Amino acid sequence: MYYLKNIICFVLLVSSLFSEGLRVEISSIDIKDFPDLEMQFRIVDRTGKVVSKLERKNIRLYENGTKIENYFMQISKDPSEIVLVVDDSGSMHNYLKPLIKGIRKFIRLLKPNDLCTIVAFSDTVRVLSGPTSDKKKLLKSLRNLNGYGATSLYDAIYKAAEILPEFEKTAIVLLSDGVDQNKRNTGRISNYSAIDAVTKAVHKNIPIYTIGLGRLINRQELKDFSRLSNGSFYYAPSINQLTDLYQLIARNLKSDVKIKYASPNLHKDGKYRNLELEVFFETLSGRNNANYFSPGVFKLFTTGFGYNSKESQNSRDSMIKFRLIDEGNMEQSGAKDFMQTFIQHLGK
Repeated sequence: MYYLKNIICFVLLVSSLFSEGLRVEISSIDIKDFPDLEMQFRIVDRTGKVVSKLERKNIRLYENGTKIENYFMQISKDPSEIVLVVDDSGSMHNYLKPLIKGIRKFIRLLKPNDLCTIVAFSDTVRVLSGPTSDKKKLLKSLRNLNGYGATSLYDAIYKAAEILPEFEKTAIVLLSDGVDQNKRNTGRISNYSAIDAVTKAVHKNIPIYTIGLGRLINRQELKDFSRLSNGSFYYAPSINQLTDLYQLIARNLKSDVKIKYASPNLHKDGKYRNLELEVFFETLSGRNNANYFSPGVFKLFTTGFGYNSKESQNSRDSMIKFRLIDEGNMEQSGAKDFMQTFIQHLGK
């Protein structure tokens, strides 16, 4: 009993040495070579800067509760595809010069293979340039910013998410100095809602990095966009901070860590898998979860087709039986409801 108490005290002491303060941002999970997986992530401190000196001893990775002991870790050099979403409403008219200066800094920090699109929003949403890796075209397109009109914020986020591919290394970088509203300030102008916009990004695994400028923003809403999509929120009290923030975000996006490992469950069962990543660095810690569906290859057997039209719909449906057998000869079976649930479970 004395020995057990000492162990418990030691565990509590070790836990108390670390405090939350690191934000773990999981940017992508690649399962195309399953059971070999590749996960990319970055660790951000309280100031918004990426923690760049990570070692294996700082990382703990679990899949469905099983600790991953063997993995390969390196700094990712994969290209990114980014959409810069820029508030071009009337309230930005007097700030265009410093705004463009900040965006130029961001563009110049892009790598040669990165793709970038610039989307501006006011009364409507306009694609100014891209997707392209041609920095000259991107810089030239900034001349089309004019700072006039209302604020179709939600439609702009939705459009950005439409442009970007699914489950790649992508990001939306959004700047706004206000809220979604029409010219009369009587309500929103966007066709899509805030929930529509962020859901579109989340379903495609696209993180949203939001910059809130000035005092008229809905800070909580911008924070929610970032939190729900696994991005980050940055606050600029005045236009003078924009260049530094754009530079910080550009560098953070190029500081991903890549982990490659083999799933402890080699079974291609099409099931939901949970990943938990814990990071301990100096006196700080952080953690996050992500999920993926394992691939599934199944043989499908059906019985009960052909029916008596005098029977009820429920009765006819109950006659249809499905049997699914995966590569490991594991069998699942059921009626129509079972098959519908199974398809939904696969994320289709």
